[in-house]
Amino acid sequence: MAAFIAGVFGLPPDGKSETHLIAHVAEWLWYLHVLGGSHAAGSIALLDTPKFNVTEPGADGFIVFSDSATGDTAFRLWELKQHTGASAISETVGEAYEQLKTHATRYLAQLTAIHSVKPGPVGELCKQLVDFWVDCNARAGVGVGVASARVPAPKKCFSTMGAHFPGFNQAGQLEGLLLAVEDLAGLARDVRGYLWTVL
Repeated sequence: MAAFIAGVFGLPPDGKSETHLIAHVAEWLWYLHVLGGSHAAGSIALLDTPKFNVTEPGADGFIVFSDSATGDTAFRLWELKQHTGASAISETVGEAYEQLKTHATRYLAQLTAIHSVKPGPVGELCKQLVDFWVDCNARAGVGVGVASARVPAPKKCFSTMGAHFPGFNQAGQLEGLLLAVEDLAGLARDVRGYLWTVL
């Protein structure tokens, strides 16, 4: 079990830094939310699980949807952040926008290498991820998710997303998710504690 836990949570007594720990739990909160929800873009044909190590380079979240009526596929590339400090959540959201604008094509190139060999429509879509992103094709989309310890959550968030990604202007191409967890750090420590009990 130590081989599975060490890279993400570290081992007792100290483990990984709290920042690292919260970031990983934030990615799982997003993943479980997406997995359990319904989506206007269609049913989930592919959903990457959170990375084994938060500090690994690459996409934080990647989904391929399939339209049940037409069989058409589309993808969303997500950048995920944690917010636990006193700064405004909008600053964290802004960092996510900038990270996607700077690194999205590199992330998608990595995903192409991984998923383009999949059979059928998913593999066909994944051969064209970078081109679809650069062209702001209707089959591409942007997602930004933030897990925040700020409660209550602000009434307005992601309001400038369209200005940052002006080419993605069709319905559903831009998605934002703000998850407010009052004791986000405590939740992350609890998750780690439960996992450490098996060591």
